[in-house]
Amino acid sequence: MSTEKISITSISSISPLGDSLEETWRNYQKEGHLLTLENFEWNGTWVGRLPETISQKIEALRQSDSKYKNLDNSVLYAIYASRKAVKSAG
Repeated sequence: MSTEKISITSISSISPLGDSLEETWRNYQKEGHLLTLENFEWNGTWVGRLPETISQKIEALRQSDSKYKNLDNSVLYAIYASRKAVKSAG
């Protein structure tokens, strides 16, 4: 049985805190929080929304390939974050 070593050479994430390590860390250090109170069916609920800049990047990704047109946003988020990690790894 052969064992193959695996190394993690990069990470990436997408969240209301941002889409880069620097932006995420900056937002962690801020006073307060990034949650907003939204109404859903007349009930107030705290939510963490993605920044508009990230939403625009996800929409640009959706429009970049006809195969992406009907994908769920969660799939587009995974593609976006994966591409950032691969780019960061070089």
